[in-house]
Amino acid sequence: MRSNDFDLTNEELAIIKNYEEANKKGHSEYFDVEDLEFIIEHYLHLGNVENAQNALRFALKLHPDSSHLQCKKARIYTSLGRFEEALDLINQFQEEGNPAHIFTKAEILLKTDHKQEAVILFKELVNAYAEDDLAEICLDIVMMLHVFQDYHHSSYFIQKGLKKDPKNLDLLVEYAVYLEQLNESEKAIEIYNRILDIEPYKSSAWFCLGLLHFNLEQYREALNAFDFNIAINPNDTIAWLQKGHCHFNLEEYVPSIKAYKKYLTDYPEDSVVTAFLGECYENCEVYDLALTYFLQAAKLNPGNGDAWLGAAICMVETEEYHKGFEYIKKAIDANPDSAENYAVLGEILDKNNLIEESKIAYLHSLELEQKQPETWKELGDLYMQSGEFEQAVPCYEKAFEQDPTLDKLTLLMSMAYYAIKDYDKTLDFFSLAKQTYSNALEIFLSVFPEAKSLLIK
Repeated sequence: MRSNDFDLTNEELAIIKNYEEANKKGHSEYFDVEDLEFIIEHYLHLGNVENAQNALRFALKLHPDSSHLQCKKARIYTSLGRFEEALDLINQFQEEGNPAHIFTKAEILLKTDHKQEAVILFKELVNAYAEDDLAEICLDIVMMLHVFQDYHHSSYFIQKGLKKDPKNLDLLVEYAVYLEQLNESEKAIEIYNRILDIEPYKSSAWFCLGLLHFNLEQYREALNAFDFNIAINPNDTIAWLQKGHCHFNLEEYVPSIKAYKKYLTDYPEDSVVTAFLGECYENCEVYDLALTYFLQAAKLNPGNGDAWLGAAICMVETEEYHKGFEYIKKAIDANPDSAENYAVLGEILDKNNLIEESKIAYLHSLELEQKQPETWKELGDLYMQSGEFEQAVPCYEKAFEQDPTLDKLTLLMSMAYYAIKDYDKTLDFFSLAKQTYSNALEIFLSVFPEAKSLLIK
């Protein structure tokens, strides 16, 4: 049984090398049982069952009566799904108290849906075992249970192992994984920090710590972790990607661009990240480059609705509405359930003076997603422009309920209430508008000059 990383010592590397050279040349070199067990386990860990079987055949020629090698044979049968044969071998050759034999039997039980019996055996093993490598045995059990997503039972073995060896990094990592599965993210963060106190240059721990902070929307802390990860391992492409996401969520688009480009050097065919890069340039108001990357993303994946949407938004910003209409149609084809797609379509139709069609697009967008204060306001504006004040009022009310800070919203609401002769609310919202807009009265009277006597007293 080996650690999670399966790091080989120079001595272990020499054993593997000697065996492979002897096997290649057909030499009948002698290896003791312990070395042969290690060789077989090495191949099993690598998932190379064929080499493990060849090593077993070679081993049994040298040591035909070894119960330890029969246990390895059972391990191979288990890997091949020959569980009944494996269990028969273990029952026939098992040595009382032999941890490898007990572990293998428990593994077979676990893989044949006898979880409770397997856990009982695992507990018997660790409770009776007092050797220095108890933590490693607990680690093997925990990893096995985690493969089967049994986080309920793994806690017992994690605590047992850490009591024996509190600084076992692999076991601490599994502990953090266990906590993540229980949605105990803050506690998992504590464990990763504990790991990094022991081994500050463990880049994988920095990466996992970054992901936990990112998922908690703690983007600055996540960025700090990914930066440490990259400092240790500058070629960790996925860490560069996550760094880009952190900067993006912090609205730091220039460093986000750098990080995304670093990632795309290794993964140039990634349509999603190429679109993210376009969005960074869009937020920097560099619309020509933004459009270039959005169209590149769409070329990589014509079904990338976000890329077509980004291209359409660039056309809105540069007032090229005809081209924008072409792109937004492709965005809707790719993602017909996107509220944002229909909101942008409504804006493009409005700019092309297709007012009724624009209203329909906005209404459909709001059917898909109610929480869109700007879309409610835009729809209210359209109703105001066409003199449909009764329809404008509830749109403005929805917008105000969701975001009362929208530009000139309080002034527009005051005017809409005036148009439907609700003068109390007219004055209430006009009072709010005057606090923000010094020219509120001038704007109001330019539309409703007859309201002067109401507003000026």
